Amino acid sequence: EFRRVLFRSVSQSRYTCGIHLYIEKRNRELKTVWYPCSFRGEFTDIVYGMFAALNNVRNYWNIKPLENRGIPNDLGPLAFDAYYQKIVTEVVDEEHECSIDNITEDDIIVEHNGQKYCNRIWHSANWCTICEMQECYNQVFKNLKDNDYGEWLGLLNYMKAIESNGKYDVRAVFWFDS
Repeated sequence: EFRRVLFRSVSQSRYTCGIHLYIEKRNRELKTVWYPCSFRGEFTDIVYGMFAALNNVRNYWNIKPLENRGIPNDLGPLAFDAYYQKIVTEVVDEEHECSIDNITEDDIIVEHNGQKYCNRIWHSANWCTICEMQECYNQVFKNLKDNDYGEWLGLLNYMKAIESNGKYDVRAVFWFDS
């Protein structure tokens, strides 16, 4: 029964929740800017068990989630552009802009390069290291024997490959919709 609910295809429900995930790396010695890696985007199969483990989203099974650290302050440029909307007086692009007239005292405003931004679309932002992603993966998929979890295994191996040369720290930055 657990498996049937743990995996839910996007086409099976119109009340789904999706994850938006970006892999970032930075020079391990210099500890400077986080740079985007080529992996980013959404998953084709919704795995609520991983959502629960990563940040307590749709946690129907009492899975132990990672600590909720929120969106990192040193977010890389690609993830920053995807997560935040520019605050403007006249909205031209609804996905990337937010009207100053709609900002409330509850909105979190950040400044970047002299421009103000907010997030009014996404929720439950967090980030994790390779070790933390491995812990989430092991917790959710430990009793499954088929290949329904291939995307998550591929993501984990991709993160490990980037870090394997010893030059980079790697993290996954993610947030959810609906």
